[in-house]
Amino acid sequence: MPFVGPANQTPLQRRQILRSGKEKTPTKLPKILIAEMMAVTIAIDACQWGLDWIGFGLVINPILDWTVIPLLFYIWFKIIGLNLNSARKSITFFAGAFIDGLEASAIPLWTIDIGLVIFFEKSEEALAGKAGLINKSEV
Repeated sequence: MPFVGPANQTPLQRRQILRSGKEKTPTKLPKILIAEMMAVTIAIDACQWGLDWIGFGLVINPILDWTVIPLLFYIWFKIIGLNLNSARKSITFFAGAFIDGLEASAIPLWTIDIGLVIFFEKSEEALAGKAGLINKSEV
């Protein structure tokens, strides 16, 4: 029988290992990464508020909200392996970007938006962990 390691295990073998309690479900979002993402969003919202306060935000913030910031977080999510393939994550992310571009940065929508996407992903990971699955695509 060939060696069955983590790289070449079948989904059934992975579920059996998880059910035995020898291995925990890996997370895409460790606590330090969540803290980093939230710190970046708080800094972005603070900078946008500052730009609005001095008057430059009326021109610069819609450009940032509709292009630069969504692209930054979309690429960041792709790098860590988080897909925006569920309806609630993608609608939250892109609708938040659109609405933040329309308002005058009085509400920290980027912080709320990214916080909701992280919350949805962590809840999906918790549900997948309770079901004993490593990857949600194994269902």
